[in-house]
Amino acid sequence: MNDDKNENSRLDLIIEELKALRGEVSGIKDRVNTLEGKPAPEEVREQALHTDTPPTPQKKPEKMAPPPKIKTPKKKGEKGSLEAKIGERWLNRIGIVAVVIGMAFFVKYAFDNDWVGPTGRIALGIMVGLALIGGGEYLKKKYRFYSQGLVGGGVAILYVSIYAAAGFYTIISLNTASFLIVLITIFSLFLSVRYDASAIAALGFIGAFLNPLILNEGKLEQLPTLLYLVILDLGILTLAYFKKWKYLNSFAFIATILIFGIWIDQSYNLKHDVETTQFFFTIFFLIFASLAFFYNIVHRTKTSLFDITFIFATAFTYFGSSYANLKGYYGDYMGLFAGLMGIFYFGMGLLTYRRNEGDKRLILTFLSVALTFLILMIPIQLDKNWITIGWALEAAALVWIGIRVNSRGIRFGGVVLMTFAIGRLLIFDFTSISISHPTFISFFNERFFTALFVSTALFFVALIYSTLKTSTEKPASKGSVTPQERSAMGTILFVAANLLLITTLSVEFYDYFQSKIIAMGPWPIEYDYNYNTTMTALRYAQKLSLSAVWAIYSIVLVVIGFIRKHVPARIFAIALFGITIFKVFIFDLSGLEDVYRIVSFIGLGTILLVVSFLYTRYKDQIIEAVVGEGVENEK
Repeated sequence: MNDDKNENSRLDLIIEELKALRGEVSGIKDRVNTLEGKPAPEEVREQALHTDTPPTPQKKPEKMAPPPKIKTPKKKGEKGSLEAKIGERWLNRIGIVAVVIGMAFFVKYAFDNDWVGPTGRIALGIMVGLALIGGGEYLKKKYRFYSQGLVGGGVAILYVSIYAAAGFYTIISLNTASFLIVLITIFSLFLSVRYDASAIAALGFIGAFLNPLILNEGKLEQLPTLLYLVILDLGILTLAYFKKWKYLNSFAFIATILIFGIWIDQSYNLKHDVETTQFFFTIFFLIFASLAFFYNIVHRTKTSLFDITFIFATAFTYFGSSYANLKGYYGDYMGLFAGLMGIFYFGMGLLTYRRNEGDKRLILTFLSVALTFLILMIPIQLDKNWITIGWALEAAALVWIGIRVNSRGIRFGGVVLMTFAIGRLLIFDFTSISISHPTFISFFNERFFTALFVSTALFFVALIYSTLKTSTEKPASKGSVTPQERSAMGTILFVAANLLLITTLSVEFYDYFQSKIIAMGPWPIEYDYNYNTTMTALRYAQKLSLSAVWAIYSIVLVVIGFIRKHVPARIFAIALFGITIFKVFIFDLSGLEDVYRIVSFIGLGTILLVVSFLYTRYKDQIIEAVVGEGVENEK
């Protein structure tokens, strides 16, 4: 009996201890949940602490308010603290830059005062650089940012030492120095990637680019200076493969321009250095043109506004510098040079399209730069009306290419360029002809042939659009011509072509009679019957010629509209008929003599009767064509 009581008391004790243990576990769980921002429901907590049975699982509410975020105080020196950034990073980096500059001045001062021999100075610089790198490596785990500054400074001092050994002390040859600089560059790139620290790369390249400015003795030498810059820029390009440290690209770009400009100011000789200078211009351009999109292409990242600005800056800095360098000896080929730039950037756009099709912004940027250079090519290489002809030809080609490669941007650029060509034709080419000049011949002059070429280009582009087959049954690819674009652009371009052509014909006929009038000279003081009769006849013929040209052009357009079943042609013809009728009844009726008035009205009436008969004769075909086209557009 006693044994049973003892057994029961032990069992009760165990149960009590289990209850206590369960409460402690539940409390610990609540505390953990609280620290993690997930407090347990109160009823679950109470059930766990005060009941003998395990808590029943609670249904998870459908929507719960997000738990409050627990803000933990930042530790001293943690990222995000302005004080920590200044004290731990920027003071370190500024200090390293100061040490590097001081070392450079020390080397120069030691050289000027002959303290240590050239070999000793270089050896001392190399030892200091290696010591800083070693110290940074030793402190890497405990003092990350501090070690980055030491390593970057050590790399910069190594650059200083090698550059001085070759460029000033001639202890080593230029080839040896180039080889050592390549090794240092590779080593610094390795360290910056290994530490994942742009500071190491920045400090190293800052010191490296400062070398030629600090250590020169009043004059930079061409070959060592420019080769040195090429090696540094190639290092930046290599780094762009691994990291998106864009500020380094900008720094290298500005530093290269600055040092190159100083060399040109000190040593450039137009007679001897044109080809060499252009060679280095091109090398730098290829490096920075690659830098502008290298990381975006390799890693398929989206292009930012910074990237676009860098692309434009690189392209036009190179072109402007090359133009200034080559203009004196190769001025006749600068338009061709601009064309080659356009082709280069067009190729960059195609490469981007194949490698990173989703980056539309980068593709359009390259195509915009290409289009700009192709537009510049025409006025640089050609003169007068040839500029307009070149733009019109280029515009037609761009629209055709844009349709073939399904690029709205290229097509839009072509249409804009065609607008420029038309504007230049009307503003400059139309006003550059002197009809009073003895050599002027109507319809056989630069103005007419230029306008005829531009009109033909417009008709060609309109024909491309109007004959293009589009369908909405299958989803069109991005950038392809939609039925709406085909209809709208085909009509707009066709109307523009006809307006330009009828304007050109009108001007040529008008100027033909005007040149005859000018050739007769001023009105004589005394009445001259022959002069008066001839002058009056010329003026009436001049007015009548416009009505005749418009009426004949209208009927030709109507016939073409019937043959081609082209509605815009017929509508344009009817509109032109309306303008002609208005002119005949308002101006010709009161401004012409009887004979010319009779000719004007009979001619117009005959043409209108012919057109009316054509519409009556081919009424069914017209209805069929219009209805058929409407059905096609609705598909």
